[in-house]
Amino acid sequence: MLHHRFPSWLRFGTVAACVSAPICLTATQAPAEGLAPILQRPADASVLKRMPASRDLMTFRGENSSAAWPVFLNRNEAAQITTLQLGLLNTVSALPEGSVLKVAINGRPLSSLPIKSPDRMTPVAVKIPTGVLVPGFNAVQVDVTMTHRVDCSVKATFELWTSLDPAQTGFVLPRQMQAAGKSLDDLAGEPLAAEGTTRIHVRLAGDPDPVLLSRAGDLVGALAARAHLLRPVVDVGPEPGNGPGFDIVMDGSDAAADRRVGQEAGLTLERDPASNRLTVVANATDETGFSATIEALRRSSDRPAEGSAQGLQALATQSAGVAVDDRSISFADLGIHSVTFTGRHLTRTLGVTLPRDFYPSNYGMARLYIDGARAEGLAPSSALVFRVNGALVSSLPLGAGSPDHFDHALLNLPLKFFRPGYNAIEIEGTTPTASDEQCTVSSASTQPRLTIADTSELVMPHLARMQTAPQIAAMLENDREQDGDRDIYLTSGDPAAAGVGLTLVANMATQDGAGRIRFNLDQPVASDKPGIVIGASASLPEMLARPLRSEFKRADVTDDSTVGEPAGSLGRGKTQVSTPLEALHATAMGGSAWLRRNGFFFSGLEDNHVILPVHDDSLLLADVTTQDDSRRIAGIELPRFSDRQDRWLVVTGSSTDAIASANAALIANNHWRDLAGEAVAYDPKADGLKRVEPTQLSYVIPRTVALTDVQPILGGIVSSNILLSVSVLMVLLCLLGLSTHTLLNILGKRSR
Repeated sequence: MLHHRFPSWLRFGTVAACVSAPICLTATQAPAEGLAPILQRPADASVLKRMPASRDLMTFRGENSSAAWPVFLNRNEAAQITTLQLGLLNTVSALPEGSVLKVAINGRPLSSLPIKSPDRMTPVAVKIPTGVLVPGFNAVQVDVTMTHRVDCSVKATFELWTSLDPAQTGFVLPRQMQAAGKSLDDLAGEPLAAEGTTRIHVRLAGDPDPVLLSRAGDLVGALAARAHLLRPVVDVGPEPGNGPGFDIVMDGSDAAADRRVGQEAGLTLERDPASNRLTVVANATDETGFSATIEALRRSSDRPAEGSAQGLQALATQSAGVAVDDRSISFADLGIHSVTFTGRHLTRTLGVTLPRDFYPSNYGMARLYIDGARAEGLAPSSALVFRVNGALVSSLPLGAGSPDHFDHALLNLPLKFFRPGYNAIEIEGTTPTASDEQCTVSSASTQPRLTIADTSELVMPHLARMQTAPQIAAMLENDREQDGDRDIYLTSGDPAAAGVGLTLVANMATQDGAGRIRFNLDQPVASDKPGIVIGASASLPEMLARPLRSEFKRADVTDDSTVGEPAGSLGRGKTQVSTPLEALHATAMGGSAWLRRNGFFFSGLEDNHVILPVHDDSLLLADVTTQDDSRRIAGIELPRFSDRQDRWLVVTGSSTDAIASANAALIANNHWRDLAGEAVAYDPKADGLKRVEPTQLSYVIPRTVALTDVQPILGGIVSSNILLSVSVLMVLLCLLGLSTHTLLNILGKRSR
């Protein structure tokens, strides 16, 4: 018998799911033959308060998946909204009798809906009882369970999907109610774009001015941090914005008294009566007044966000994962609720954020303590598999002979597989049984096969602190204690590039708080202070384009040369071996590759640097240096130590318009937190993000070093530089042998 620990809300009752339609079905009741659908017509998209998610983030794959979105409601909305609408579409492979979608808001179960809309998007409404919604952030939790029609294999579970249409999913606002925020506290409640982003339009007349653009960067960052905006995307132009989102005006002389709805911190809030679009106007016209406004916003941004406990948890999970540093945290606090699974293939992901100066190496283990149970009769191959950032690190057998119950079953996750910033700990369970081979409705088991309780815990050990480079995640952080401004260089002063720069600033602020920004519209040169460079690949200075050619190559390049490419182009063909020395090096690298393929690993010999293919629509990011600080002794690479002052973050693509479009897609699909490693290529058409992990690390000299960090840091440096360690050991052995030989000679002479 399977015993399990999970909250009672997982057992959904019958709750009505209807709107003002002629026929209203209960939430657990499937429509009889010939009956009308649950909703006769969808709500007007203009009166829907959308979820902060794109279509990709609202697609549920596999037999069992879930998602939670934080939605900000002002006080009037929280008091008057009574309906949540879902636009439902699913694969034809899903069995209607065994597939269900469950909805909960702020932890309260509301509805259990049949999944039976394979031919068209079907709008379904869920009634919200009074008192469920609160002012601030509310969590909308959706859990999907699906069963395949004809195939009971684990492979068939990858064919199952259910999608919610962002345009037809959201809270239904009363028609007389429109966005009516009157303060900065309500800024997160402004309407979202169709892809779930917060669109911000900065009104700047004429060509971007570096001083005015720097002020706009400070204001955008401060507002994003103050309002806890999710996925902000910024564009620049002289005309007023349109559609969902809000405007920012840098010149207070444009303020209109008849449109004013609020005023605070040196800012005036206006609302256009025709479009109902909000405008935030900076009243200050001189540097002193503007600095006072930014300082007031930064002080107020330190206040915690408002909302339900579940809503604030969803906010943390959606933005960057839950911060974990030298402590234990339960699955419930990580946003993973207890799950009782009846299928064959379960997937869950824990998102955790580690400090940006976290030093990953083999000095310790993160520990997972799993609570739960398994059913009898699982196939011998059944197991729970655990991955960290895609790397398989541990497993827990579930077949015959394994425990029926897990009471804090321990699994170790080596710290070397973690990285600074966001980390994904993936849990994958396979639970096939002998009855799956029959694959009939009568043989399909409805009994739980696996339970994972939300009392399971992740325990992090002491984390050594020393920043390494290259590391994109560290370059995209705002250090509020740093001296001076964060420099952003635009290689072309067009509005598209300025919008990309402001978008980066806004998203950095939502993660780390607002920092000081300085925009530069001149081509960066070697003597400039390193920072972020944004521009088309052909416009990049050669000092930055040169190191980038080792990271990227065009996907359609098949020839052996780059003749005719622009000086800053990232195109790269195959390299020719032209000298005996290069031929010898190629032979050595081929030999080391053969050793690695056959199980031998020598980090000092490896040259497995992946070159990322790029397309005309790709967005490229790379952490590069313009200086060659490599040092060798007798051909052996020495560890690199630096103060990080020579590193640049390059954001590029085929054109500034392509960069802006791909950057908006990357943010909409929540890939901002996945930016890590040495270089990244993002293909917006395939929503594919590929990265290159650093192969040669530089160690950033810390300001202070704790004694507890010395041993793990030294051990990590030694393990990452095998050839150097072996060479030092050989030298020490030679010295020991020489000294022993000398000592024996001396003692031998004395004895005579």
